Amino acid sequence: MKHQNLSVIVATDSFKESLSAKEVTSLISDILKKNLPQTTVYQIPMADGGEGTLEAIEQHGHYQRIELQVNNPIFQPIDTYYFIKEKTAYIELAKASGLELLKKENRNPLYTTTYGTGEQIFDAIKRNCSKIVLFLGGSATNDAGIGILQALGFRFLNTENKELSPTGNSLVDIKKIISTETTKILQNISFELVCDVNNPFYGRNGAAYIFAAQKGATESEIEFLDSGMKNFANLIYNNYNIDLQTTKHSGAAGGAAGGCMALLNCKIMSGAKFILQETGFSSIIPNANIVISGEGKIDNQTFNGKLLSEIIFQCKTFHKQFWCICGFSKLKNNELKSLGINKLYTLAKNESEINFAIENVRTLLQKETENIVADIKEIFNF
Repeated sequence: MKHQNLSVIVATDSFKESLSAKEVTSLISDILKKNLPQTTVYQIPMADGGEGTLEAIEQHGHYQRIELQVNNPIFQPIDTYYFIKEKTAYIELAKASGLELLKKENRNPLYTTTYGTGEQIFDAIKRNCSKIVLFLGGSATNDAGIGILQALGFRFLNTENKELSPTGNSLVDIKKIISTETTKILQNISFELVCDVNNPFYGRNGAAYIFAAQKGATESEIEFLDSGMKNFANLIYNNYNIDLQTTKHSGAAGGAAGGCMALLNCKIMSGAKFILQETGFSSIIPNANIVISGEGKIDNQTFNGKLLSEIIFQCKTFHKQFWCICGFSKLKNNELKSLGINKLYTLAKNESEINFAIENVRTLLQKETENIVADIKEIFNF
């Protein structure tokens, strides 16, 4: 007997360095609709709180788009934007302070800053926003958020009372934090930091040691950055009695989460839960049969409290099939079932094929989607 009312949700993240989430979901959805016209296909681009988050939520709400020019991670002017809805600003750190904004030769968290993100926040406050939702993924920085904080009026001084540049390189020299008249307005502003990174502020599992290498830092630079993070954490503890090292999520976005939690009125939100709720995914899944999701590269860490793990959790809750498509997977076949993956499709079959897959992503994605179509026809008797 043929299955008459099949519903499929296509909700993938971006394939980094290749295609945006919108491009991936669009390509997969178009092929499904063409080959399975009797199937209802819900196209929901996903994001993990990093780059692409604003695009993911844009089509699901009535947001006012605010365009402005700010500083990029290396203090060069960049045109960017954020959203406002009902006195709440939605700001994506990656839009002004993201790694993908920089060429590889300009990536080094010793010299990058979140200052531009702070400029966006300050602009939103001037527009009478009383709440800031800040998405923290995809940063090019390891500045503990002092760029954001300086743009909002805080001053960071060395032993000679000279103001320091708000970069990772300066953290080790900060001896004093000064509030100004400007910072008084922040008392009436609430901040929600959206992230799923649980790393501590400093140490072997901290922001610098875990993330700074992919942002361009060498081993010696990572050690230097980590010492700066520890200095900043000690300063916060001595002056504000806040222990950033034991504060959950403080290492997110190069420590920007910790810096903001110390000096601003903040609370943390789960990026995955926020995105699934804001995009309407959570309201659609009860009526779906299959969820197709994935991202560029997956391994066991991909499912450790991140976006895909939350999607899998909802699939299990509502007894739905979870089919994963990705550029490359480090998972073994015996791990798939335990993680809740019913089917896995990969563009690269081994690590030697990764570069080829990146260069030919559209062709390979189309081929794997055609394999998905064939499996749907067989399993659901189309």
